[in-house]
Amino acid sequence: MGKFKFGVSISYVVALLILANDFNLFFANKVAQIRADIGTSQPGNLNRTVQTASQMCTFQKVKDADVVCIMKCSPPKSCNLDPMPTFLLQSCDVFVPILTNLINVSLSTGKFPKRFKHALVTPLIKNSKMDENSMSSYRPISNLHYVSKLLERCVSKQLHEHLSKNSHYEPFQSAYRPHHSTETALLRVQNDILVSMDKQDITLLVMLDLSAAFDTVDHDIMLHRLESIGISGLVLSWFSSYLSSRTQAVFLNGVSSESIALSCGVPQGSVLGPILFNIYSQPLGEIARKHGLKHHFYADDTQLYISFAAKNTNNYVQLMNYCIADIKQWMQLNLLKLNDSKTEVILLGSRQQLSKIEDFEVQIGSTKLKSCDNVRNLGVIFDSNVTMEKQVNNICKTSFYYIRLLGKLRKFLNKDAATKVTHAFVTSRLDYCNSLLHGISKSLSDKLQRVLNTAARIVTRTKIRNHITPVLKSLHWLPVVQRCSFKTALLTFKILHGMAPSYLSDLIKYYFPVRNLRSESDILLEVPKCKSSSSSRAFAFAAPTLWNSLPYEIRTCTSIDSFKSKLKTFLFTSAYG
Repeated sequence: MGKFKFGVSISYVVALLILANDFNLFFANKVAQIRADIGTSQPGNLNRTVQTASQMCTFQKVKDADVVCIMKCSPPKSCNLDPMPTFLLQSCDVFVPILTNLINVSLSTGKFPKRFKHALVTPLIKNSKMDENSMSSYRPISNLHYVSKLLERCVSKQLHEHLSKNSHYEPFQSAYRPHHSTETALLRVQNDILVSMDKQDITLLVMLDLSAAFDTVDHDIMLHRLESIGISGLVLSWFSSYLSSRTQAVFLNGVSSESIALSCGVPQGSVLGPILFNIYSQPLGEIARKHGLKHHFYADDTQLYISFAAKNTNNYVQLMNYCIADIKQWMQLNLLKLNDSKTEVILLGSRQQLSKIEDFEVQIGSTKLKSCDNVRNLGVIFDSNVTMEKQVNNICKTSFYYIRLLGKLRKFLNKDAATKVTHAFVTSRLDYCNSLLHGISKSLSDKLQRVLNTAARIVTRTKIRNHITPVLKSLHWLPVVQRCSFKTALLTFKILHGMAPSYLSDLIKYYFPVRNLRSESDILLEVPKCKSSSSSRAFAFAAPTLWNSLPYEIRTCTSIDSFKSKLKTFLFTSAYG
């Protein structure tokens, strides 16, 4: 029996090893095929060099206190390459001087340690609906040494200071930037669409899809792009060392494949990789602006949109086609591949205006795409009338799935554990990007409220015939409408205190009365005119309206913790009395 088990174990390990090697070869061959399909280019002929007076040629020396601060803020995730668990390393102060010295040696010599250039790749399925037996359904996520990411965070902090000080960030890039998120990005896009609807215009939104974008980044072009924003000297040498001679192996259930050398790409799962990709793809914003299109980026997720009157649809569709053609050409020159067939198109507006539009197609290469009824945009479903009905229905469907599971497990959990599980799997879904749901119809908000009510009953073991309001009050849970108001007001506070993206700050203006009035010191905001109820959900209108309705003592808070505490108390009292 023991021999039989040993034989099965060996067979299992061998099978895993074969699978890991197959995955590693698949990922490597996929990138090689993409680059082969695109062809080669000369970096010197690709991009206009931006002259910048400010140069970043040396790194600042890192202190022990800096390392401690970064370690406290970084997640305690461990990698199988780490010699000791991360939580243990973070708890031992004796290692801090050693880590500080290692980081400073790397920064002062312009060399990234060779040992940190190896990554263990975990295949992660792109979508739960995709075929689990197909390797094309997976993306490679790199797991790196904790200390290597600690070093990257030190570099990232100094790089961010240089980019911010010299305005080298693309204004509408929201990934991996302080105070930016998917929610702020979507809020600006939704605002622009709703404002256009108020003018009786419709909006054409195109969501471009890239194939293995991070993995196909060309190192020579990347260094050229860094030079164009003032990265030079020892710092440029460090980035050259960081990018070169990298290797990867696929790691499955404790079994590692053979290593493969990487000639291009920035590692997903790293700290600097996504930031470098943002710099690499920055010229895309210039192309969109040249064609007069609005745009928004979240790493490799690219959104292009333009609003117009229904009678001018053909002209603006053609304008979109010209812009996409230029983007496709730029991507080919920069060894990125636009996935034509997976790009999505949607036309958004009121039912009355959309009814005036005949069938149209957006041209991407040789592919012609028709408008969809709804699209998934950074985890949020946009429907053609921007009612958010599809998004609400999806939240309810997913939340009730987890509520049913929680109901089966509830007898094994105490109240605190049940509450934590509920927050992790249910209320987190209600709260994700819920500022986009501010002002939705009562029927939709009632659907979401039923999710919250059911979750509360499960947590507290309250019977269906008992009234839910006392239960929600006992849990100190805000109703759904107030949760959306809380998020919207909090974002408004952040805007007023310099803790929000500039693209949201541009939507908010202080109210200054024509004559000197006492209200001048009340910190009120200007409320723009709005014609329709659906358009009143636009952040530019909804945020000032909500803000001005808050009590004076809340609007004048200077601390974000104080603001959140007073705001929740106010909304809680307003909801429950």
